[in-house]
Amino acid sequence: MAKILFIDDDIATLLLMEKAAELLGHLAILSASPREALDIAVRQQPDVILIDHQLQDMDGCNLIEGLRQQAGLAHTPVYLVSAYLSEEEQECARQAGASGFLHKPVSLTSLAEIILENGKDKFST
Repeated sequence: MAKILFIDDDIATLLLMEKAAELLGHLAILSASPREALDIAVRQQPDVILIDHQLQDMDGCNLIEGLRQQAGLAHTPVYLVSAYLSEEEQECARQAGASGFLHKPVSLTSLAEIILENGKDKFST
């Protein structure tokens, strides 16, 4: 079972992602606050992190940079999620250390592929 940290300031999106993770047999960890998410990520050491690009307190790129500076999270797969990402925003995310991008709404198939791709032998779906 994978631990997936979802960071989004839209509660409905978080609840939808929680249901998706549960349907796939994984544990969802939810955070609506980027600052809280940093603390949660350090304590919980998730297997995969999905971050909305447009957050209230900071953008996803800044949060990715903050995560990459935390002990134990430098190599955790982190995906930036958005309904639309410009080339400039994608480059910002790459520079910050994003592992990839997902388009909203995130499908069950996309989520399952991300988990499988990053899980290898760590966990099974």
